[in-house]
This record gives sequence, structure tokens and C-alpha cells, in this order.
Amino acid sequence: MISVRKIKTFTGTDTRGFNCELLLNGKYVAAVINDGGGGGTHFQWVYREAEKEVLDWAKTQPMPDMSDISDEKWDESKDETGSFRLDVAIEDAIIRKDAEAKIKRLIKKGRTVFLLDDERIDHGYRTLNMPWSDKAKEFLKSKFPGKKLTVLNEALA
Repeated sequence: MISVRKIKTFTGTDTRGFNCELLLNGKYVAAVINDGGGGGTHFQWVYREAEKEVLDWAKTQPMPDMSDISDEKWDESKDETGSFRLDVAIEDAIIRKDAEAKIKRLIKKGRTVFLLDDERIDHGYRTLNMPWSDKAKEFLKSKFPGKKLTVLNEALA
């Protein structure tokens, strides 16, 4: 499984840029750089076999669902090396870590942060301007009856 650490994000000329360290099963394998200029993501591999190990992992991952940005059907044959899936996995990891950091700041400021049904934190989250408590819980249950409520104050505590 891949993960990222030491993430730095910035506004590039075309997209959001970032640099970070890439880990495979907890082991540092590459420095990752995307300059935000619309080009590809660049890797500085720590050792020769690292790239192969990471791309072998990426090839085992399902193709990402790109239906929200493209009508074109993405299939395995369009990513034989696994590099596209790897780029998407890294971006998802960065977005998730960024969202978790923002949520922790909101919680520290005394807000209740929650999701409904199958929402994911990397696609947005909801806030209530009161600390998590029994009162907040009752309010959310009455406001969203029949919805599955996931309170991130508990999950990220």
C-alpha cells in the first residue's frame, strides 16, 4: 500500500502543484514532484527497483472512476504500466491528508464535522457551528432523519 508524507502544496500555473515523499508499505521509495504546470508528476526513486515495485503495486489497483470528468471509458489497456493509477492514488492520498488536516483545525476551533450517507472526506464534508456533544448529536439526527451520520470528531480524535 502506498502513502505519502511531508506534503507541500502550492498553486502552479495550470493546476495545484505538490511535492511529497512516497512510501510503499511504510518504506520511503521516492521524492514526488508535480510543478502544477499541467505536465506529469516526476519521481526521484531512492533505489533502482523502487519504481518497478511501486508500478507493480499500482497495476493491482482498480482503474479509477473518471466519469465525473470524462465521458471516455477508462480501461486497463490504457494504463498497462500502472503510472496513471499511481498518479491518481498519490493525488487521492494528498487530498485526503489535506482534508484531514483542515478537519482537525475545525474540530480544534469547536466545530462539529460530519458526513452523511456515503460521502467521503476527500469530496467535501459538512460542519455545524457547535462542539460535538449530545446536543449536537440530537440536532443532527433531527435535521437529517434517516441518514447515516458519520461524525468526524469521533473518527479523527
